[in-house]
Amino acid sequence: MNKVFLLLLLTFLVLFVNNQVNAQNTGYLKFEFNVDSVLLVIDYKYDERIMLSSGDSVKIIAGSHVLNLSTLFGSDITRNLFVFQDTTRLFSYNFRPPVQNVISLRNNYSARNHFNANVFIVTDEESDVYVNDHYLGSGFTYFDSNQKKNNIRIEHPVLGNKTYLLSAESLPKVYELYQRPDKFTHTALSVLPGASQIYKKQFLKGGLLLAGSIATGYLSFSSHAKYEDELALFRRMEEDYYNARDEQTALILGNEVEYQYKVMKDANDQYKLILGTAITIYALNMLDAFISKPKSGYRDKKPLEFYLSKESGFVGDASTATLKVNF
Repeated sequence: MNKVFLLLLLTFLVLFVNNQVNAQNTGYLKFEFNVDSVLLVIDYKYDERIMLSSGDSVKIIAGSHVLNLSTLFGSDITRNLFVFQDTTRLFSYNFRPPVQNVISLRNNYSARNHFNANVFIVTDEESDVYVNDHYLGSGFTYFDSNQKKNNIRIEHPVLGNKTYLLSAESLPKVYELYQRPDKFTHTALSVLPGASQIYKKQFLKGGLLLAGSIATGYLSFSSHAKYEDELALFRRMEEDYYNARDEQTALILGNEVEYQYKVMKDANDQYKLILGTAITIYALNMLDAFISKPKSGYRDKKPLEFYLSKESGFVGDASTATLKVNF
């Protein structure tokens, strides 16, 4: 019993002395920014994050530290700094102006802190989003998850349902899960037979155009090859006719040349007919690609600001001065 008591007493004394030493071996970091507030994480301790305003100071153990500073929809920087004992080190930085878009939302810890979420989903405005069978919203939604994989279901009134398996990490991930066709993509795909129609969910029409293009394309190549063979044979027979040594041979060869000419001409006519059909199908594909519209309409890709403007209290948390003692 006495040994246990002595061990506990010794542990307490060691911790007390260590805390006293750490309390003495401290310095200060003073921050100056060009923005209202910045989220500070020291030495990757995300659970001890600090919201700073320009001019705030943080008391910190002397030594080398890794600082991660981020602003909502703005810069996210990491710096290694050394703080000396009993001194105040000034850290100043001009952050980029915030831009509310998908790119600035990704991997931004300040956004994770502000929204208390690490998965963000942007989709068509009229689409409903379900996460693990729970309805979260339409068009834009976010949630916090400690699961590596999450079942997402997007329900569109015209295009139906689509499911996804999305991952969640410590830093925010943004998924753009649009279902309505994009006009630029549709234009780019119009050069491929049936591709634009299939992209616009016009599967029957797209399948017919694709099958017709493949069939006529194959027949065009094969009929052209046949025409070339018949033409080569005609020229050889014609040369033999001109080189005939007697009238009887010339007469026989002449009849054969005349017949081969008809065969060659028929092969050429067939090739031209099939090629014309292939060109017509391709022209119809291009024409239909530009005049037909998807049943759901083209995507109206609204910027992130459109959805964020609907979020209550989005403008931002009021900045408060913070003094953090980290020892």
